[in-house]
Amino acid sequence: MNSIIGLSHLVFTVNSINNNSAKKSDFLKQFYSEGEIFNFDHSFIRNSLIRNNENAISSLSLFRPLTHNLPAIELLYVNNTEVRPFEKYGIIDTCKDRKIKKQLETYFFPKSNFFVRYYYDSFIESWIALDTNFFEKGLGCWICTSDFESQKYFFSSIKNGKILFENDNFLIITCRVINKNFSNFTFVIVKDLSSSHYYNDDLGLSTLGWFAKDIEPESFKNKGLALSDSFLINLNDNIFSAMFLYNNISISHELLKLN
Repeated sequence: MNSIIGLSHLVFTVNSINNNSAKKSDFLKQFYSEGEIFNFDHSFIRNSLIRNNENAISSLSLFRPLTHNLPAIELLYVNNTEVRPFEKYGIIDTCKDRKIKKQLETYFFPKSNFFVRYYYDSFIESWIALDTNFFEKGLGCWICTSDFESQKYFFSSIKNGKILFENDNFLIITCRVINKNFSNFTFVIVKDLSSSHYYNDDLGLSTLGWFAKDIEPESFKNKGLALSDSFLINLNDNIFSAMFLYNNISISHELLKLN
């Protein structure tokens, strides 16, 4: 699995009613260009990853960062009411030169001294933390997962990944974003004791996109993660081979290889 070379994008699944409202997000307005609309008929691939068959065709907006230290963001528009609990995930931006001024609330993670100070962005269905003690400075996100061991295996195997902290309940790891600066992005994986299952069309942070040199199905056997069939994505004349890595328990991963 060390053929995965870095992060491509974050996917936030949002209700279709927000289709024309994403520009009202303070976070997107300040740090991202206008979204580009794409529609992909990958229904034969997505059927095993979704609750509602109405969402089998992917309708999304791709937001490209205005600076060279952010990953791209996709908003995946769905018709669904299932929502991931908001404290289970979020963006972390501790860069002190940001100009967003919001009244922040504080959340302490159970059975730990870790915290985030955040505001809520309703258009991308996410908390955005401007202060934390997970790491000192930089960009990242936290994800609470009930498939902690499977996700830890995935993140620990990323090429050039660097583990900053690890215990029975937390994994903090940095990896490269495949952008002009090859900037660092920090993931905080938190063990979640709940037994809930979440699908790609459940609202919230649903998928992480990764660039890979090769996609190796054999790497994932017996690791609690299934690999979808391969499919093609055409983005602005760039054609990628892609696969989903998933188990419908927490988040999924989309692996991309440039053809």
